[in-house]
Amino acid sequence: MGKLTNEQRNRLRDFLQGQGLTFKPLLEEMIDHVMCDIEDRMEQGRSFQQAWEQTVNEIPKNHFQIIQKETMETINKRFTLAQGLSYLSLVLLFASLMFKTMHWPLSSEFLILSFCTIAASLLTGLLTGVYVSKGKKGAIRVLAVVAGVIILLAGYAFKLLHLPGADQLVLLAVLVT
Repeated sequence: MGKLTNEQRNRLRDFLQGQGLTFKPLLEEMIDHVMCDIEDRMEQGRSFQQAWEQTVNEIPKNHFQIIQKETMETINKRFTLAQGLSYLSLVLLFASLMFKTMHWPLSSEFLILSFCTIAASLLTGLLTGVYVSKGKKGAIRVLAVVAGVIILLAGYAFKLLHLPGADQLVLLAVLVT
């Protein structure tokens, strides 16, 4: 007693979708959350129907729609930040190329700054993607690729500034990636 059948899980899924949950990762989280609540009540001796009615009656109106809206706004802010950093890095990269072509000072500084904003953009995009896709496999691989790219950017920055260790950073980046 206490475990839901596949039919009961499907009923719960249909209920949550009927409540307006359309974002699949959030839907899966909410199914798990509500399912645990129902199972806890069943372990206390209630039937599935009693546990179901009690749980459903305690859920405020539009509760799941509000949660989904807040979740989507949070994710959108994170993606917007990554997108803004991407645009900034492109502008800085273009400026550094123009400065280098025209032989103006600060071209190397603009290029390094563009590398830093690319790294920040990759990190914010990575963190958002891992948050949205938590529970799915492959996060470690994506993290390794992003880490490799960031180390590679650092290696190239070292090369531009003629700092020691540039070749070792590039080799490390290749190994990490």
